[in-house]
Amino acid sequence: MWKTVRICERLAVHLKNVSNCKRTFLSDAYRCDEAWKKRLANPLLEKVDLEKLYVLISQKYSKASKANAVDIDIFANAIRGDGEEIDELIDLLSKLRRTSETSQMLDSTQYAVVRSFMKANRIDGLLTVLHDRLNYGVFPDHCALNILIDSLVKSKDYTSAARAAVLLMLQEDFENEISNALVVYACHMYLKNPGDSWKEPEPVIDKSKEVVKVRVRFLRNPYFDDHFDLQKPAHLVGKTLAMYGKHMGDSIGRTYQLIGLTLYGKYDAATSLVKEWTQTDTKQVLYRDGLELVKSELAKIAESEITDQIKALNEELKMLAAADLVNESLEAAMEKRVKDTVSQFEEKDIASQLEAFSEWEKTRQSVIDQQLAELDKQQRLENIAKIKEDLQQRERVLTFFENEEQIDLIIESRENEVEEKLTEEKPQNVEEENYIPPEVDSRARQTR
Repeated sequence: MWKTVRICERLAVHLKNVSNCKRTFLSDAYRCDEAWKKRLANPLLEKVDLEKLYVLISQKYSKASKANAVDIDIFANAIRGDGEEIDELIDLLSKLRRTSETSQMLDSTQYAVVRSFMKANRIDGLLTVLHDRLNYGVFPDHCALNILIDSLVKSKDYTSAARAAVLLMLQEDFENEISNALVVYACHMYLKNPGDSWKEPEPVIDKSKEVVKVRVRFLRNPYFDDHFDLQKPAHLVGKTLAMYGKHMGDSIGRTYQLIGLTLYGKYDAATSLVKEWTQTDTKQVLYRDGLELVKSELAKIAESEITDQIKALNEELKMLAAADLVNESLEAAMEKRVKDTVSQFEEKDIASQLEAFSEWEKTRQSVIDQQLAELDKQQRLENIAKIKEDLQQRERVLTFFENEEQIDLIIESRENEVEEKLTEEKPQNVEEENYIPPEVDSRARQTR
């Protein structure tokens, strides 16, 4: 009996794992896992001791405040496990960002950062690094972000998927079709299943009682760029949907554009769009469930916060009741759009990844060869300078008696220069010792 129970338990666990591993959009081939593992067969990465390399890079940075981009690349690509290497990688990325070498960061480094964090299941840390571009400067390519978003959607972590999707909006990047579709889908699923982990950063409050006054040449007026300064999740997701919906251009895109502008708080722009659609009698203008989502978002606004712009938008939305609306599911339509896009462009992305892996190895080796050549050149120049100095010393020794009179003259001239300098400084010192302030001198004269 117990044997039967154990078999059933194992079967249930197996079925659960199979269901969890079920493919969503990207195939297993898209990840190029086997080709990515082959990088470790490179002799340069195969023999790397990550602990020693980390110590060497840290020592070099502490002594000269310098970090080498190719050293960080080797460290990131040589990571095999999921232990302390991730924390060390974060530290090295921060060090590199504080040097002029940050502009030389290799593309393979940024891809390896994403894959290493994902393997270690450090998603929160990865998103922190990706969003903190000022301190880490990591800008992953489309394929890395596609793999990240797809894996987060597969695990139903829609909040993290939306946070990753926002990165492409901030870069205003529309080049990869699979990325465009996954970004919109991730944001849609986040709106359907909002999480509590993504919150607006709390403002820093200075609780110190001391008043510190600092003299400044001029005061800067507060500035909000309405892009990189966005902090609220609703605004970030809203602007993402608005931008990518506009890029799509069809009924799905128009629906997401309207949803995005509403979340983004751009009510005037949303009202103008609705007016344009109603006046031009656009066919299949919106998805009905998308329109209901917009109305529900507007209904959440407190009465004290309702403005004239919101009232105008509500009035225009009423005009859409008689418009040509699509009655199908918006989520199902977007899911089909993602699958169609993946089937059309997946092979192209896989080929570009495989080509990139090969190019990255060549680039890394080329950079190392250039640096070795530069080090060899510097060593040769130092050796030549040392040889020249030795030859000059030997020449002075061998020709001493021939040039004795000239050497004596040089020594005598230098001694005279020293004496002249001392005599010039001596009167100044005497005057300083005998100096009497004007007031004291006048009083002394009066007593006399």
